[in-house]
Amino acid sequence: VCQGCGLSAKVRSRWPAVLPASSPSNLQLTLGLEAGRPETAGLTLWAANGTQVASSDCKLVPDCDPRDDHCPATVKCPTPALDVGTYNLRFSVDRSCGPKSFEPLQGGIDVIEPAHIDALEPSQGPSNKATTIKLTGRDIGEPYTNCVFTFPAAPGAKLGCEMPMSVRGAEQVTSTSAVCTVPAWPGPMMQGDHPVEGSVCSREVLVQLTQTTDVYDPEPVVFRYEDAVGILV
Repeated sequence: VCQGCGLSAKVRSRWPAVLPASSPSNLQLTLGLEAGRPETAGLTLWAANGTQVASSDCKLVPDCDPRDDHCPATVKCPTPALDVGTYNLRFSVDRSCGPKSFEPLQGGIDVIEPAHIDALEPSQGPSNKATTIKLTGRDIGEPYTNCVFTFPAAPGAKLGCEMPMSVRGAEQVTSTSAVCTVPAWPGPMMQGDHPVEGSVCSREVLVQLTQTTDVYDPEPVVFRYEDAVGILV
């Protein structure tokens, strides 16, 4: 049963600002207080030629106490793999009210090709100091390219690294390459001068490039620390 027919809602913000091409994603919308807590919100995406290319059944994100009338609702709307381009958005507080309940959102959403890394050189280095590496691939040379390093826990470990992630600006960026500086191995999580019980930091760090702060290379490459030794307590 349609609960929100005739109800409009202001979209306060949305994230991310840009979507990656050729892979499913999610668009998260934060709504005005007048929307209440919509359980059946919907989103449609339209190409520049006026053709609808996708529709999404949005889900309410449980990030507020339902009793808090001053906490704006947030909905997450899955989006399919899309081609590169700019798409118009239309949003409905209650999709069961039909096509006329969808209202245009100000501004479109850009879909861009993420960077794709094919190789890195060198692929390993010392654990006690930073290492400069060169990444090669395609679709790299975009503004605001960053190097993203993810430090996972070793397989089977309860806890992982002292620093789970690091983001640094890329240098010498071209359409096919970028230079990144891999931080020194962060080691296991520490409590004072001693590793936290059960913490093991992997010797491998996952390396990605971002075209913007929102679009990551979908297939990270691996840099390995040569003499890092995970510590299990």
